[in-house]
Amino acid sequence: MPADRPGIEECKSLGKQRMQELRELQTHHSDDFFSRLEALSWISIKEVIDHPFTKPETFHLVLLELFELLQEVVINQRGPAFLGYFRHIELNFSLRVQASYDPEQRVVRLNLGSLLFVNELGATYQWLYSLLTEQNFPITSDDITRLVVPAPVINEFTALYHAGEDGLPVSGQHGLNHPIGLTILRFVLAHEFGHLIYFAESQTVRTFWENNAESDFQDVIEHLVQSHQLSVRGTMPDEEIMARWTKEFVADGVAFYTLLKWPAIGHIECRLAYPLLQMAIEVFFLTLATVYHGDVGTDTHPPPTIRSYTIRAGQRKLCHLGWGEFFAQDWNIGWFVSELLVKIVKTIKNKEESHEPYRGND
Repeated sequence: MPADRPGIEECKSLGKQRMQELRELQTHHSDDFFSRLEALSWISIKEVIDHPFTKPETFHLVLLELFELLQEVVINQRGPAFLGYFRHIELNFSLRVQASYDPEQRVVRLNLGSLLFVNELGATYQWLYSLLTEQNFPITSDDITRLVVPAPVINEFTALYHAGEDGLPVSGQHGLNHPIGLTILRFVLAHEFGHLIYFAESQTVRTFWENNAESDFQDVIEHLVQSHQLSVRGTMPDEEIMARWTKEFVADGVAFYTLLKWPAIGHIECRLAYPLLQMAIEVFFLTLATVYHGDVGTDTHPPPTIRSYTIRAGQRKLCHLGWGEFFAQDWNIGWFVSELLVKIVKTIKNKEESHEPYRGND
């Protein structure tokens, strides 16, 4: 706990001042948004890619919306306004640098480099959105088998598979301008700030969130073992790693429940907001698994699909449903997207290893 932790009123006052500074950036029409953002004394930008991963005004709008939403919904109801809590924030867009947090100095370094990958999925977003609006749900495994995967979607995931952790040329497709892409952008930003919210909260709240996250994780492991998707041996991390993983689960949960309160994007019907959130979460984590060539965890981050499953577990408990009923009734669209993309990536992997081009369902 920081020795000089500021009080609630001090945080709120400084938070309002910083929010006003962000709003004033909107009155300028310069394309160099990142330079203007970095001109603020409490924000710095590191390792920005030469080509913008999305239109600057899009990033700015979502960033500002996120700040306002978190101020109103997440923070002011319980504790200090987080915009006034930290001393400094550093944004970087490296594919290698991870996020780090210094609770003593109240400094947060956020890595948004993964957005470079999901920006390349414009055709995928268009296809999935067409399925959302045209397909009859709930959907079954047989329905997934009958779907024909368009060639542009295959090409996008093949490029991700080839990219690996070394990076991906920024094509300028601006996939994040699609409602699914924008939802991913919202989720990633809310996740990163979820870490800061965690540090700004009281020990009581942090412990409550940690216990919930660990319980959801245990629920996932039990389900995967019982459904023969995971063997018992080697599934549980040691105590130190589990503590780090728990912080990621907490940030994912903060992001998910924050976005549940977020109004639908633009012209999107309100009834599609929750399905879009499910799609965005599954696409994001499956994208990471594609880039890493597997559902791989590290000492600091859980495997991508374990993270999406843990979000599902928390929501399943709120719905008071068994796993089968949950996938059929509440998370059917998310389940469908996950199963569909896993199938596509597995087929690409098999074709790549056999040196055969993958042309879809031909």
